[in-house]
Amino acid sequence: MKIAINLTREYVGGITSFNINLISYLSGLDDEFVGIELNSRMYMKGPAIFRSFAPEIFDHHIVNIHDIPIHKLVKKAKTLKHIEKAYKGAIKTVQAIFRDTKPDVVLLSGTYYVPWLISIAARREKIPIVLWYLGIYSLETKHTLKTA
Repeated sequence: MKIAINLTREYVGGITSFNINLISYLSGLDDEFVGIELNSRMYMKGPAIFRSFAPEIFDHHIVNIHDIPIHKLVKKAKTLKHIEKAYKGAIKTVQAIFRDTKPDVVLLSGTYYVPWLISIAARREKIPIVLWYLGIYSLETKHTLKTA
C-alpha cells in the first residue's frame, strides 16, 4: 500500500514522532510512503530527520508556502473559500504530486491549515482520507474558548 502523509520537522512534535514510528514499523511490509511537507518558513535546514528512510519506501516532497502567511490571510478573509483560493497554487502542486505518486490513501495528522490544504488536494484527486488526530483539541483551542 502507498500511504501519503503530511510531514513536519519538529523533533519533539507528535506528528513527526508518529510518522517516524509508522514508517519504521511498516517499512518491512512492502508499504511505501509519500511525504507531503507544506513549508511555511522562508528558511530551514534540510530534513535530516527523514534521511534514514530508503528512497524506495519514502518519497519526500516539499512545497514552500512561506510567501502566503496564514495569519495575514485569516485577518482579512471573509470565508474559508478566500483562504483556499489564496493557496490554490500549493493545492494544485499537491494534486500533481498525488497524480504522479498515486497513493492509495492520505493519512493526515493535525488540525491546522496544512492538513486541510492537503485534504482539499486529496479530495479533488478522489483519494480516501484518514484524519489521525494526535493532540488535545480543547488545549489547542483554549485561547479561543470562553471560560465561565
